Amino acid sequence: MAPAPGQGALAIECRDPNDHEPARRLHDLLAIFDDPEARAAVTAERGLLAALEAGCTAPVGAFAEVDSALDLHLVAVVVSVDGVTAIRGSAQGAANDAEGIGRRLAADLLTRGASALMGITK
Repeated sequence: MAPAPGQGALAIECRDPNDHEPARRLHDLLAIFDDPEARAAVTAERGLLAALEAGCTAPVGAFAEVDSALDLHLVAVVVSVDGVTAIRGSAQGAANDAEGIGRRLAADLLTRGASALMGITK
């Protein structure tokens, strides 16, 4: 079982810090909440979802994590709407290539029939 991509992630947005001084100070204060490993994991999961051209209601599960060597491991599953058929896959690589890892895994899932399971016709 894999959760929906990005589950449990929290994002904080603020104005572009280059715009003016108050935004720069706020950006610096918020930076302490940034977790590079969590950011990489969510980036991989969202990259997978984007490359699948799937939305948040698509039958897609993904889970990424970064190990102590800063390698990112991503597992994903695309399930048919009726839940009978599933295509699973995994990929890994450097955490600084998180989006690429997600997109490559999506390409693999698509070549194995993920579009048909999600009901997408191209």
